[in-house]
Amino acid sequence: MNPDITYDPNKLRMEAPVVWLRMHHLPPMGWVSDFKAYKMVPDPVLFPQLRKVWELVLDGVPIDRVRVIANEELGVRTPVRGRLDGKPIQRCSFYKMLANPFYAGAVRFRDEFVRGFHEPMVSIEEFMKVQDLLRTRRRNRGKTMMIRA
Repeated sequence: MNPDITYDPNKLRMEAPVVWLRMHHLPPMGWVSDFKAYKMVPDPVLFPQLRKVWELVLDGVPIDRVRVIANEELGVRTPVRGRLDGKPIQRCSFYKMLANPFYAGAVRFRDEFVRGFHEPMVSIEEFMKVQDLLRTRRRNRGKTMMIRA
């Protein structure tokens, strides 16, 4: 993450393309866009629930079990966006959430990460610990799968 490059979503003047890109995409789960203030703000319901999910992953609970806990016990549901409203979080979306640097306070811009002014859900150290955990769980994708007749 480059600490010299920042974006300020509170400025109405678009001095950097990062501001334009960030505010013209749907925010990740846990945040909502406040277009009048031109910034991302934490969702009052979903943000604390997802923070508990991150804490469970950091405590070493298996990731598939955390997803079941999030859906059944914590009641995590997707935000209201058209037809995708109020559904349980799917496995692929859960892994995308855990790999998204936005949750650590960073925004991906082209090939680098820049610091954002939104409230991070996890620290950078916690985010990197989860990335290491995910990296150890990945299968070797280079092998070809043998099809049995």
